[in-house]
Amino acid sequence: MNKRHDEDIDELFERFYAAHFPRVKNFAMMLTKSPHDAEDIAQSIFMKLWMRPDLWTDDASMDAYLHVVTRNEIFALFKHRRVEQDYEDKARASGLMEELCDDPAASPLNRKEESLWQSMESVLIIIRRRWRSTGSPNADARYLR
Repeated sequence: MNKRHDEDIDELFERFYAAHFPRVKNFAMMLTKSPHDAEDIAQSIFMKLWMRPDLWTDDASMDAYLHVVTRNEIFALFKHRRVEQDYEDKARASGLMEELCDDPAASPLNRKEESLWQSMESVLIIIRRRWRSTGSPNADARYLR
């Protein structure tokens, strides 16, 4: 693609995002009752759409499409959480959780997990600063292609 076409796509997506993001986020908020989950779901949907301009350049049928995609993302989130909860319940019932927590051999894993979380938090802080400085989360999206 040429540079002019990329700029046109960027402008189109910015307008598309501005027009549809609040509705997607509000719908997700209504179903999840969580501002954090609603934001994550909406961002995930728009990141996928950013990668597929063929899906959103025909704006005529987007309301129904976004409704269905948002609903499906929420169902996937709920299913994932249910699987996690079932796994944790089974681990607790079998005594595995207590065994892992009391086992000294498990502590290096916990240190590695803690280090990983700290690294992830650092990356998120950098991303947030970059977004704040540009005033738009879309500013970094074009570099993810």
